[in-house]
Amino acid sequence: MSFFAILFALLIEQARPLARSNPVHAGLRLWARWVSRNFDAGKSHHGWVAWALTVVGPTLAAAVIYWLLDGFVGWPLAIVWSTVVLYFTLGFRQFSHHFTAIRDALDAGDEAQARELLAQWQRVEVADAFEVPLAFLMNPAHHRRHAVATPGGPREFFSMPYREGETERFIWGATAGMLRNLYRFLAA
Repeated sequence: MSFFAILFALLIEQARPLARSNPVHAGLRLWARWVSRNFDAGKSHHGWVAWALTVVGPTLAAAVIYWLLDGFVGWPLAIVWSTVVLYFTLGFRQFSHHFTAIRDALDAGDEAQARELLAQWQRVEVADAFEVPLAFLMNPAHHRRHAVATPGGPREFFSMPYREGETERFIWGATAGMLRNLYRFLAA
């Protein structure tokens, strides 16, 4: 990749930012899901194989196309190819508007608006935020461990159910696992 390819990709992106739902990203997501589904059976080495196929395959394809263009057609088309690859992989502007809106809401002290904007950006539904007392989270009696059978083998996750009046909350997955690790760290 050359300086000119980077410059052209950034200029094009300023004029026409890449949409979140574009065919290249959709194709790469399909590729990553297919590789994960067919090569990742849950063990560490399976994950490394899936990652290598997901990343190295498209990277080698892009490099071979560049070398063929540069060697047989000429460097101008190789720079055009590099610009196209950079345009679809950099994508700075597809995130900057979200960051700006969230930062502005936080600067204004409106945490609820910032959470709502983050949820819209990440395309998740957040009904409302809630606080849980630290004493509740640091009590191992509230830490639950679950196992689910999947085709790739059993998957385990943690949860911390919390009742707030009539409403039952459920902290689970990575968040509950991190809170449990925090408990274990602080208790040591």
